[in-house]
Amino acid sequence: MDIVVIGGTSRTGVHVVEQAVARGHRVTLFCRDAAKVPPHLAAHRVVTGDARDAVALRSAVAGQDAVVCILAPDGTGPTRLVSDCVAALLPAMRDAGVARVVLCSARPVVATRPALVIGLLWLWLRNA
Repeated sequence: MDIVVIGGTSRTGVHVVEQAVARGHRVTLFCRDAAKVPPHLAAHRVVTGDARDAVALRSAVAGQDAVVCILAPDGTGPTRLVSDCVAALLPAMRDAGVARVVLCSARPVVATRPALVIGLLWLWLRNA
């Protein structure tokens, strides 16, 4: 399976990439800074960009079978990172014909507007 991991250089993301590669999946790692990709990480392809950038996400999602989104805000205050990413990601996935997504984040649980992310995923999955 071809999988794109958004946030693949995070602590959790590195483990997800390692496990996916070990199971024979072809992994595209999407991150802000390619210099932060650990040298031992055997991703098939690295795509750099901002997780809120629809053009960058379209490039990463093209040709994939599934998306794993592991985003972590920097902790400096309220953020829209996850909801903005999901808002850009869902149309990119729809256009690429990708129907599988896993969103891994504790942020929606404590964010000021957790219903936004959950609502977007529900809306998208309802129409999938």
